[in-house]
This record gives sequence, structure tokens and C-alpha cells, in this order.
Amino acid sequence: MELSYGAKKDILKIVYSDKVLSLINKELDLIHRQMEHPKYFIRIETDWKSPLFLNPDIINYTDVMENICGFYYLHCINGINGRNVPFSLLVNGFEHLFNFKFADQYKKRDEVIKRKSNKRTGFLDRMGTAINQKAKEEGYW
Repeated sequence: MELSYGAKKDILKIVYSDKVLSLINKELDLIHRQMEHPKYFIRIETDWKSPLFLNPDIINYTDVMENICGFYYLHCINGINGRNVPFSLLVNGFEHLFNFKFADQYKKRDEVIKRKSNKRTGFLDRMGTAINQKAKEEGYW
């Protein structure tokens, strides 16, 4: 049976082609609108400010770097590509999250690494103690 626009077996190809062309036209229309009105399509996230701040009575920058080093050396933070993030990107993420800035991130990292072995993970040890204390209070010990 012949249809006005081709054989029955070609109908799916024609419908598929029409859908592809429709999608391409929509994309072109979107690009055109982006060029006409760019301010509505640009997202600048530098305005975002984290509501989180470090409590300087409890934690200092070296303690934060201790955590960053732990995440970095365990390779447990990945980027959007699924690969391990560079050290500087991880540090910048923490700085942005907690609204502070390291004067020299590599110097601060060295301060953590060069600590005496019994004090190298002092803050992480305090965190572990706090978690264990909470577990004991909740009756899970």
C-alpha cells in the first residue's frame, strides 16, 4: 500500500527525520535567543555565598587542612569527570564552603605533614572522640 509520502516501510524513517529536524530547529531557536538576550542565560555563581563559617574557638586553618589532606590522600573526592580532583581545587572548595582563605595552601599542607607523628591528626582524633562520645550518650556503645 503506497502512501502519499512514500512506502509504508519508510514512514518510521520519515517520522524520525521530522523529529530530528524539529529538535535541531528548537536548538537553533534557543541559540538565537541566547544571542539576542544573553543576560537571561548567563549564570554567575560567584554571587553565591555559603551560610557556613568556621568557629575559630574550636577549629583553625591547620585543622581544616588536616581534613582536606585526608580527603585528598584517600582520593575520595572526584570531579565532574569522575577523576580525582587536584589538591588546589579541593582546597578552593573548602575555602568557598566555609568562607575563608588560606594565605598559602601548600605551606599549610606542609604544616600538617610536618607535625610530630603523635599530633599529625590531632583534629581528626578529636572528631573521632566526639563521635564516640555521642554514640555512648545515645546508647550505641
